[in-house]
Amino acid sequence: MDSAPSSLQEYIKTGEYFIDAKKWYSDKYIDPFSERTYLLFLCGFVFILLCTLLLNIRFLLPIVIPVKYSLFSSSYQNTVQISKADHIKNNPLLSIADIMVRRYLINREEYDYSDLKRQFTFIENNSTRIIYKEFYNYMSIDNQLSPVLRYQQSVRRKVNIISTSYPSPGEVVVVFESIAKNSQGEIFENMVWEAKLNFDIDPINVNAADGTKFNFIVSNYKISLLEDKIKK
Repeated sequence: MDSAPSSLQEYIKTGEYFIDAKKWYSDKYIDPFSERTYLLFLCGFVFILLCTLLLNIRFLLPIVIPVKYSLFSSSYQNTVQISKADHIKNNPLLSIADIMVRRYLINREEYDYSDLKRQFTFIENNSTRIIYKEFYNYMSIDNQLSPVLRYQQSVRRKVNIISTSYPSPGEVVVVFESIAKNSQGEIFENMVWEAKLNFDIDPINVNAADGTKFNFIVSNYKISLLEDKIKK
């Protein structure tokens, strides 16, 4: 009977009682709180990481799917030049239209006697019948202002596009410079022009089958002189 109290007194006297009591209190009340705190911080970190990942994915959407269109090609050429239609921000269709407009104007306004057949074919394939008829009459030798009469075989006319603007869908205003030189390099023409075009273009179809024709047609074409640098 006396051994138990004696042992308890010894237990308290040595200080082990307080050490064990402190450990019991820590295990009972402090350690679980610390574990919950660590778990809370871990969950918070994982939550923030997940939100950041979702935001990054959201900023990437919509995922851009590259679509390749063969806008023009030549059977006698073995090389293919790829042009990205992304120079007009957030408007791939207008970027494609801008490429087609620039190509149409250059092919229409430049002059090389040895390339007339290809030029007529190009304008016919990319214009309405009325616009092609106007071009045909303009180039005819019955027209006093015909480039064929003015430049004949020795002069070549080159075009440099200065700017393009799109005031409304299917309408474009192009400012360009034309320079005509003979085989000796003498300049016969150095002018700045404004051309107003109306055009129709197919929408982008990501599901289009291979070989599907992509249409671009000019339905109106008017040109006016802005500046004659030679007579200036």
